[in-house]
Amino acid sequence: MSKKIAIAGAGAMGSRIGTYLKQSGQDVTLLDYWKDHVHRINEKGIEVQTENETYVVEMSATFPRRSQKSIWYYCSFNKINAVWTNDANFKRSWSN
Repeated sequence: MSKKIAIAGAGAMGSRIGTYLKQSGQDVTLLDYWKDHVHRINEKGIEVQTENETYVVEMSATFPRRSQKSIWYYCSFNKINAVWTNDANFKRSWSN
């Protein structure tokens, strides 16, 4: 059974970790406030470039306050820290 994971921040780190988790079979949603970025991820997925190949991973993204899933884990990637938690208070504090 896959875990429902929300990643707060759809920048380079959040997107890359999100694609790793998605490829491992997890149910991942990226949370971000950047409207154009959220829409592009939903429409075109995330392009991953490695040393040997380039491919696209289909992902879902939404705005933090619109996240309707019952999420088991939250992960925050931003310029300050990276935090994993299964605490529901994290979602409330990040989305305020």
